[in-house]
Amino acid sequence: MATSNSAPSQSANGLAKQKKSGNVLPTGRMASATQLQVLRAYAAACGSDARAVPTAEIGRIADLKPDTVALTHPFFVSIGLLERTDAGMVPCEEVLSLTLAYEWNPETGGHRLAPVFQDAWFSQLLLPKLQLGPRSENEVIADLAEAAGVGKESRAQVRTLLDFLESSGLIRREDGMVRANRPSDERNGKSKPASVEDAPAQDTQSTVTTGFTRTGGNKIQMSFSIEVDTADIMNWEPNRISAFMAGVAQVLAAKGALEKREGTPTETTG
Repeated sequence: MATSNSAPSQSANGLAKQKKSGNVLPTGRMASATQLQVLRAYAAACGSDARAVPTAEIGRIADLKPDTVALTHPFFVSIGLLERTDAGMVPCEEVLSLTLAYEWNPETGGHRLAPVFQDAWFSQLLLPKLQLGPRSENEVIADLAEAAGVGKESRAQVRTLLDFLESSGLIRREDGMVRANRPSDERNGKSKPASVEDAPAQDTQSTVTTGFTRTGGNKIQMSFSIEVDTADIMNWEPNRISAFMAGVAQVLAAKGALEKREGTPTETTG
């Protein structure tokens, strides 16, 4: 089992400054990738149903000591990724979605956390400024450090905030500059490209085939089939599926009269 390093914890002065500002920083004793692994461990422990998970259980899944897992809790709780209870931490809906998201696409799995990170204090400070244009990473770190009430000794912690924003698809870093990506809103079932220029081409389509067959007398047999690319539908939320089915109903209604007369199936691609 992996052990935590022996680096000293944050100074009491630094913690006091963060407490005063109300803007909590991630731990500086774990790499950002390891901290995200902790969140994925919560998702794995819960499956599809959120529940309170003891720290020791997460440690076994992530191969970390419980004390090391606990280092991530103050920050994750402060921004709403986890909720503290007497029985353990309860992950939010976005955390629960990580298992399937990483299974389908490990490169963009972290984008499921974008809605939570987007609402956090550091995004509220940084993202509006990035809408005006890219900024140097050093300048961004300085601004975030000032907002958190910390000095240069906490630079690594502040930089971890940028790691999280980049892994969630909200920003990208190139040549020492920080640029904004187009935000996504998974909470509302709207999935947008991480950036306008990086948006993948849509080369797949959903196909709906409908048919009406006269079976004798005044009876008509109606049938339809749906073909949807699995890479598309895995990101659909219930409200988007409802909207899709409503569209199918409109197609059936619009073509019903014609097909009743001709008795031949037609295919619609959308």
